[in-house]
Amino acid sequence: MRHITVFFVFFLLFYGVLWGGDRFPPLEKTLAGEIKKAFSELKKKEIPPYYISYRVDDEKKVLFSAELGSLSQEDEEQSRILTVMVRTGSPEKDNFHLLREDFSSYYTSQGETARFPLDNNPAAVHLVTRAAAEKAYRKAVDGLSKVKANVDIKVEEKDRSGDYTLIPPHKYHAPDSEPLSVGQVEWWKERLRFWSALFLEDPFCMEGSADLSVVKGEKTFVDSSGSCIVQSYQYVRLSFHASTKADDGMVLPVFLSFVGENFRDLPSEEEITNQVSRLAGIMIELREAPLVDPYTGPALLSGEAAGVFFHEIFGHRVEGQRMKKVTDGQTFKDKIGAQVLPDTFSVVYDPLLSRFQNNYLWGGYRFDDEGTPAEKVIVVEEGVLKNFLMSRTPIAGHGSSNGHGRARGGYIPVARQSNMIIQTHEPLSHDELREALAAELKRQQLSFGYHIEAVQGGFTLTGRYSPNTFNVIPLLVYRVYDDGRPDELVRGVDLIGTPLSMFSRIRAGGGEYEIFSGFCGAESGAVPVTAVSPEIFVSQIELQKKGHAQSKLPLLPRPDVRKEKR
Repeated sequence: MRHITVFFVFFLLFYGVLWGGDRFPPLEKTLAGEIKKAFSELKKKEIPPYYISYRVDDEKKVLFSAELGSLSQEDEEQSRILTVMVRTGSPEKDNFHLLREDFSSYYTSQGETARFPLDNNPAAVHLVTRAAAEKAYRKAVDGLSKVKANVDIKVEEKDRSGDYTLIPPHKYHAPDSEPLSVGQVEWWKERLRFWSALFLEDPFCMEGSADLSVVKGEKTFVDSSGSCIVQSYQYVRLSFHASTKADDGMVLPVFLSFVGENFRDLPSEEEITNQVSRLAGIMIELREAPLVDPYTGPALLSGEAAGVFFHEIFGHRVEGQRMKKVTDGQTFKDKIGAQVLPDTFSVVYDPLLSRFQNNYLWGGYRFDDEGTPAEKVIVVEEGVLKNFLMSRTPIAGHGSSNGHGRARGGYIPVARQSNMIIQTHEPLSHDELREALAAELKRQQLSFGYHIEAVQGGFTLTGRYSPNTFNVIPLLVYRVYDDGRPDELVRGVDLIGTPLSMFSRIRAGGGEYEIFSGFCGAESGAVPVTAVSPEIFVSQIELQKKGHAQSKLPLLPRPDVRKEKR
């Protein structure tokens, strides 16, 4: 099958503005000089900083979108964002110290951000960085006074770990990457029109889009310790989103995406067409699918669904920095050395891994957004909890970063997930997992269970002042009968639960892995993450009814705009 390897010529020219030419000194050289000057001057103040960092997130994007057979967007975007962090006090207690019984986003609001010059003009860089550094310094001084007052009037803290970890400086400049250029613009526009029109097969299709994003970015990090790190990244993302509406008013979405480091990572044109056609057919089936009642019982989760499941119920609860909050549920904080999964399971986070079985992993990097080298972290080994994902903000028992301080441009980094790999050491085949499901149905005297094949995403609550729950949002769910009847597509459910209870129900995993990539949103903005997981068997899940709109189907029939398949 022919793979998509066409290129846009203009894209290379577009990026030449950012990475070509030598009109001005390299950005990292200018920034290093600026931070040295700022730190020297601010050290003379009555309340001096002990640490400063500058981070510039530089990203360019070309975007094409088609909607139901027509081109709807053609855009070029460019952004350059400066994020300044100033820390006053000491690493033991500084202006970023969390204020107890303060429910605002105090930690992440302590930095300063600014739009950064699109070229490396030293005069412009000087003006922007100086203004942002001064604002961040004033915030830091004000923040430190609030911290001191808060500490004085509150009970003694249980977690006496410091607020920041200073590390030796690092120097790194990423080698030049392969040019991400694109050609034959009209070919891509025509394909997007064609693919988006496939959703018109459903006469009640409400929306159907095909989107192509081509992104190239560069991150520059300097700090007062002498670090100077320049990293680059690039990716191509092709995504499809559509929705239809059932007679009872329920909106039924479907979604499909492909992510690669370059166009060679995308499937062939034929495979993309087949998958989008299948998605369009499923929309029609979903309209006629029966609604599901609330359910507790055994289920199979595809590798994709299991990846999102682990990301939500587990991943966010092993992000170490969050456990420093007294308002956090701290589900796993005191469970190091405890059995949290079957001994056939391990969970590893590895941002240094760029590919898995030759598939691109979106959550990789060499250095995190705090200038710390990325590390492979074994969080669970043969079922036993071993470690947490750490930024440079320590917690009791975990005093150093393992390179997981991450942030979107304009945000202060916090501990976040990267590439998560769920490993099974005694994998079962798909048929064996189905047999395990059938046996569990018999044991629980149930006539059917469920197979969750595809998910849209999910969210979780980790605080103490709300139920410590998660919600995974399925797109495709099948009812699996114990008498051998074919699986039946159903609709109208969400997968919910509490983490410790759900983890205790995981029984086995398969040997074939699937990859789910997406943006994870949290305190430090949306960052790219990847989950690699096999299919898993769970002895008990809980499904609840999904809320849905009550409006009727459109009164006027849709004009016949269906295009013949090419």
